Amino acid sequence: MSQKSVKEDLANLCAERETDKQTMADLQLQILALSQQQQSRRCSQRAFSVIPLPESPRRSNPLELGLAWRAIFFTVAYSCQVYFILYAATGDRSHRMRGQSFIPISAGSMLMFLFASPRGGKWVEMRCLGGFSVWLATFQIAIAVGHIVTNPSGDTVIGYAFLSMLVWFDPVVVYLFGRMRKAVAELEDDELSSYLLDNLLFVGIPGFAPLLYLSMDTFNCLNAVDDGLTDTDDHYDECSGILVPQFSISFFFFFVMVCNIIIAPLSDITLKAHAIMELKLGFRLTVVLMLVSFSAIGNIFLFANMYEGRRTPFVFTTALLCGLACCVAAILEMIHIVYFYKWDEKDEDDDEIDLFEVTEESHHKRHLNNLQKGLRGGKSSIEIESSGSLEYNIKNKNLMTSSISDGVGF
Repeated sequence: MSQKSVKEDLANLCAERETDKQTMADLQLQILALSQQQQSRRCSQRAFSVIPLPESPRRSNPLELGLAWRAIFFTVAYSCQVYFILYAATGDRSHRMRGQSFIPISAGSMLMFLFASPRGGKWVEMRCLGGFSVWLATFQIAIAVGHIVTNPSGDTVIGYAFLSMLVWFDPVVVYLFGRMRKAVAELEDDELSSYLLDNLLFVGIPGFAPLLYLSMDTFNCLNAVDDGLTDTDDHYDECSGILVPQFSISFFFFFVMVCNIIIAPLSDITLKAHAIMELKLGFRLTVVLMLVSFSAIGNIFLFANMYEGRRTPFVFTTALLCGLACCVAAILEMIHIVYFYKWDEKDEDDDEIDLFEVTEESHHKRHLNNLQKGLRGGKSSIEIESSGSLEYNIKNKNLMTSSISDGVGF
């Protein structure tokens, strides 16, 4: 190696060393400037620090309706008892007919009162169920006293039938509604709050509209008799042709209210598309649908035959059977929820696709199957679903790797 080349190498090394020293000096100056900026920033933050306000405690969702709502429901529920007490005291059939036309509205209000505070504790539960029991017994005893004692034209068979309901009907109904109330109380906090808002207020209160509309027909007819605007002064001969159909139709709407407030949130009824097409709904669901359909058709017939005058025996029998069908359907479903319903079965049913339900995942799978079928010449998309998507991803990965390699120049 010549002496000239050695000198050139030494000169290059010295130049590189000087460059490194200059670079290190520049870096130190930059570090010092950054540290000074951070110190000045910290000082300014200490001098002008803003203390955040304490966050307000998050208000939990209400788990019961307000006292005003419960008072309104309780007052409306017991308002019809005044007419039955007047009937028991005087024997005037007009008071009984007014109270009878108002029973569905009163029963709906009692239902709202019963489920307005499901977690109120043992005392609130006893108070609600006790008020419900007294509500049932009041008009039953009043009707029985009116038919047997005070009303000369009363039917003693009907009176004793209402007295017997205290033994065989009231305990079963009170027990079932009490169990339904406990089931609602066991819901999660968010579910219970949503239940009170959606099922009680947004669904229950609008359900009173058809009940009020139908009851006004009976009240108008009875008021016309009181004012002497009819041929006779007998309320039953003039208005029973309106009262009996009106009560049956109103009771059907009350049954729908019971389904919306109690049965729908707790029942496991799920209608599948294939089950409807094959009419394989199960024995219990078939019986319930048959009873409800019979009541709906019968009430349509009663609505077409609602007229002023005395009711016919056929109209009375149809109304009685329609009411019994709704009662049996509701009691059967409540018994199933209380004794035979299992939550794990509902979880398994929820995994299936409900009636006409198309999920986002199934939509994407269908789109991918159609795409692969077109790309592969019409082969079965089920057989190549997983392999096709994997091969497509591998090809894309290879293409991306090759493009990177070409760009870098390896």
